[in-house]
Order: sequence, then structure tokens, then C-alpha cells
Amino acid sequence: RVHGDSTCCSQQQQVNVMASRESVGTSSMASDTVNMVRLACTVFTVAMFLSPIATVRHFVKLGTSSETSISPSLMMWVQCALWGSYGYYIRDEMVFGLNVVGSLLSMSYLYMFHKYSESPWGVRGLCVFALSFVTSVIIYVERFADPDVAIPHLAMIAILATMLMFASPLASIRQVLAERSAHSIPATMVYLNFASTVSWSIYGAAVSDPFIVVPNTIGIALAVVQVALLCYFGRTKPRPAAAVELPIF
Repeated sequence: RVHGDSTCCSQQQQVNVMASRESVGTSSMASDTVNMVRLACTVFTVAMFLSPIATVRHFVKLGTSSETSISPSLMMWVQCALWGSYGYYIRDEMVFGLNVVGSLLSMSYLYMFHKYSESPWGVRGLCVFALSFVTSVIIYVERFADPDVAIPHLAMIAILATMLMFASPLASIRQVLAERSAHSIPATMVYLNFASTVSWSIYGAAVSDPFIVVPNTIGIALAVVQVALLCYFGRTKPRPAAAVELPIF
């Protein structure tokens, strides 16, 4: 009985989301507003997906990617794969299409990480683990669970992956506080994350989809913290400590 009630609730939630998406299209004013928000989502999201190019160019110039964290690009691929699947199941062409683009771009970044890594087997291992995880989630949705129950589970897992991607620049917060400089935080990616999460939060509210609203609202909070660090500490690299000459007696 409990399982039946949860299934009914899940079905009702999916019906409500689909109904709200259809009702949005009934009003021309609402439709124009949603189209504007969709355009903003598209522009900011694609720009965010392109932002790691600067990182790739940097380590290509150095000739090695070993000093650069692979986590942001890897988590970008995981969350794009999961959200693309979610968009496919709920029949949202924009969510599906944008995340397909993000998946392809992040795969190209991962290829460059592998090509310039001093330990390519380590990069391969991380990529195989990520691929196995995403594949397991999709198999669960397709084979082993009622779609009306599994799709919300898919969204929750995608939310977790998104949180990890949004929080990845904060991994250097200890370095920022120690050096009193935010030069290690990727400013372009942070600003685009903020713009993207704001636009997606508005879009999620317009179509009444909490699975889109919740992670992007949290993403706004994380982006605000990172922007605050950038504004407070600045991006000036700390000067190395001057050598002190000891007197010789």
C-alpha cells in the first residue's frame, strides 16, 4: 500500500509538471516570457559549457594536464548525461538538447585531459567509473523500476551531480583563505554559473518543475559565495615571500 501511494504521488507530480508545461503554451504572454527565459538559459548554459576551453588551452600550453583538476569536466559530463536523460523522459526538448551539447563538449575536454596527462590510465579509470555509474542509473530507469517512480529518482541523482559540479570551484577555498587571493577560482565559470542558475531557476518556476528549481536555487547560493570571494579577495596572485639575508658573524 505504501508503494502504491508513493507511485500515485509520483504519477500525480509528473502529471502536474506536464500539465503546467502545456498550460504555459495556452497564453501568448506567458509563452513569450517562457521563450525569453529559454533563450537566456540556452545562451548562458552554452557559454558555461564552453568556459573550460580556457583551462584546456592553459594546460596544452604547459604540455601537461597533471596540475589541473579533472573533476569539473568529469562532473559536467555526469550531470549533463543525467539531465539529458531526464529531459528525454519528460519530453523537454530544451533540457535534452542543451545537455547533449554539454555532454559532447565535456567529452572533448576529458579527451584532452587524457591526451596531456602524465598518468592516462588514471584518467581512463575515472572516465570508466563515471560511465558505469551513469549507465547503471539509466538501466535502473529502463529495466528495474516503474518509470513513474524511477524518473524522480533520476532527477534526484542528477541534482546531486549538479551540486558537485557547482561546488567544485570551492575545493580551493582553503587556498583562497590562506593566500588571501581568489586567483585559483575560475572567475569566468563562476559568473556564468550564476547567470545560468538564475535563468534555469526562473524557467523551472515557469514550468512548475521542482527538480529544476531546487538544484539551481542551491547553485545560486553557491555561486554567490564564490562571487563574494572573488570580490573580497580579488584575483591578484600573491607575491612570493622575499628572501631574508641573515647577517654573517
